[in-house]
Amino acid sequence: MLTLAESERLARLDADIEAVVRREYEQSQPVGEVELPAVLSASLLMRAAADPDALARDLARPMPRITPASAVRGTAFHQWVAASAEQLTLIPEWDLAEDAELAGDPELAALIEGYLGTEYARMTPDGTEVEIALRVSGMVVRAVIDAVYRHADGTWEVVDWKTNRHQTADPLQLSI
Repeated sequence: MLTLAESERLARLDADIEAVVRREYEQSQPVGEVELPAVLSASLLMRAAADPDALARDLARPMPRITPASAVRGTAFHQWVAASAEQLTLIPEWDLAEDAELAGDPELAALIEGYLGTEYARMTPDGTEVEIALRVSGMVVRAVIDAVYRHADGTWEVVDWKTNRHQTADPLQLSI
């Protein structure tokens, strides 16, 4: 025999278990339709093109993600290049000396060394990390342009830095 307090506690536990089972069941069902965010990033569009079902699941039930070391390194490289460009606009004779914090990441240091061997390291961009937003088919698409250079002949060059090992660019990302 259960006491009245034990019966009430058992009833609460049963209700909690039923709620958890119902939630898990509902979340395990295929996602039929997911509302897209009001503003779409270039990377979200690339994920939609690569695997729309996985994106729908992620939007329906967002989960924390671990950022790969390569993505962290790519972000650090982009930030370093943007900071270098700012220095060049302030001090044109700045020597682009290696930063102290690069010593801890030889792969990042190699990326920067590669950049320093290009013509871009000696050019002053008209803009870095330029955010743009365009309305496309009723949606706002947001992207970030890594760098924009104006050449002496008046032409413009839009640059998208790549830090992956395969030296490839996704045509969809570049078109966005």
